[in-house]
Amino acid sequence: MKKLVLIIILMLVISCQTDNLYLKKIANKNNDAVIVFMHIKKDKKDIEVGVGCNDIFYNLYLNEYSDTYKDFYTFLLNLVNAKIIIKKEKLQGIKKYYVDKSSLIFYEYRTKGIKSILKKYFIQNNNMLILDNKVDFNEIGNFMKIMFDEGYIVTPDDISGEIWFYYFKDYK
Repeated sequence: MKKLVLIIILMLVISCQTDNLYLKKIANKNNDAVIVFMHIKKDKKDIEVGVGCNDIFYNLYLNEYSDTYKDFYTFLLNLVNAKIIIKKEKLQGIKKYYVDKSSLIFYEYRTKGIKSILKKYFIQNNNMLILDNKVDFNEIGNFMKIMFDEGYIVTPDDISGEIWFYYFKDYK
């Protein structure tokens, strides 16, 4: 029986951070898939995307970066800090969630804050939030990035098509 794919959003760390409990927890868990917000080269441009697939990143670490970084956690830390830029070709066939910080949802987030976003676009269900399914598909990566920056983990439900968000501290 196939489990629900657990997608976890990892925090894009703006400053040079040496310790990140969020990444340590993710790097030490056996997750089916992890979304890592990272930078890729596309048409000579550096763009930010969320990419899901823990196996891909772990294999990339083992095959190309294990001599450079002492462990998977250190590799992930450098990846999310944009110290590693992955070529688009390395991610062929992998779903990418594009981030557009000039989008209306980011403008709304910057001007009105997270409480406005939560009230307008999310449904509370016990200890999780569900993204309203009326949200424009092209904005999903932006919502994921915002919630990621706010400390949430995302789990898409393959059966219902809903996207669930859990606050990181509540994640076990």
